[in-house]
Amino acid sequence: MTPEQLEAIRKRAEKATPGPWRRAIGAGQQMRCIEALKQKVVVEYPFAVAQIDAVNMEFIAHVREDIPALLAEVKRLEEYAKRLLNEGVTALLARDASMKLAQQLAEALHLTQEYVGDATLPKLPGWSWYDALQAYEAAMGVTP
Repeated sequence: MTPEQLEAIRKRAEKATPGPWRRAIGAGQQMRCIEALKQKVVVEYPFAVAQIDAVNMEFIAHVREDIPALLAEVKRLEEYAKRLLNEGVTALLARDASMKLAQQLAEALHLTQEYVGDATLPKLPGWSWYDALQAYEAAMGVTP
């Protein structure tokens, strides 16, 4: 649904007589009408329709297309929200798995460096393993 369509529906709704509207039958079953705020909005006689208020008639005339369009828009937005939620949860799970793996690798580097010692695996800034180890130790609160 385009913004222009939504705006047209909004304008028709704002111009129409405020509700609630109700169906009424009178004059010996010969007259049917829709009333709002004790006013007749639309009156129907057996062979003619009297136009009481042009903006209300315009509103009523578009209800058959407006309601399905609005329902379709609600459905589209619900499906979009569900898709975003599913994609977001999937992305979060993937990120959490990546973070867990990174922590495990950093811990393995930490334990390896402790095991083999500085002589075999010196701590030199700029080495990717050492930088990863520094980040891990800082995150975990480990002091070298």
